[in-house]
Amino acid sequence: VTFAEALVGTLIDDRYCVDRLVSADANRATYLGRHRHLGEPVWLKVLCSPDPAQHQRFLREARILYSIRHPHIAEVRDFGQLADQRGYLVMEPLPGPTLATLLNQGALPPARACRIAAQVAEGCHAVHQRGVVHRGLRPECIALSAHGDRVKLDGFALAAVASDEALTTDGALIGHPEYLSPEQARGQQEDRLDQGKDAFHQGTHNADGMDSSQRIGQRISSTSASGQHRTKRIAQSRKTTSARMGGPFVCIAT
Repeated sequence: VTFAEALVGTLIDDRYCVDRLVSADANRATYLGRHRHLGEPVWLKVLCSPDPAQHQRFLREARILYSIRHPHIAEVRDFGQLADQRGYLVMEPLPGPTLATLLNQGALPPARACRIAAQVAEGCHAVHQRGVVHRGLRPECIALSAHGDRVKLDGFALAAVASDEALTTDGALIGHPEYLSPEQARGQQEDRLDQGKDAFHQGTHNADGMDSSQRIGQRISSTSASGQHRTKRIAQSRKTTSARMGGPFVCIAT
């Protein structure tokens, strides 16, 4: 039994039954659970370490999500600590696929890709209106409902907030290699509250969604140190997508 699997079948804070392990990585595990008395299904995200710095980031992520009530932002319902001081986050269940799952299956029909992109843009706009920049917007953080493609944004661990002090080292490279903006990839000094990064990330998803040859980020992750090279590859993919759709490619963002 792994460390993450050990929680399955237990009760958290005498309220939440842990029914099934959904996923796990080096930092946290996600479980499907339910409220003990109400029977309401929930997702439980639990840190793998009681490290105080990780707990602080986790609490900050929970507060960001809790403060933004929007149809396209994952809803946080509770936060607490286990007896061993590991933090846990209670949120609405997101049982459908992520955008990453869909992209791995191939290109999306243009109408469906645009429908998803519009909802992502609405979620980003709500986030930006609260002085928050996601900074880690990638397909794995975009959850869709099992039916109807209703979008929920998640994964705010890297988010920057105007009222907060940075929790990362000055000069640190923030983001995921597959979705770095050109200025990030070049290592330029960046404004942590620059909303343009989220717009760039979404533009990359949009191009990925309608180009089945290979996801842009995968094509160029090995050359992410060169922002100019990345920008050229994305431009080429958008040109192909534009030709397929019979018009200019538009990045839907606010």
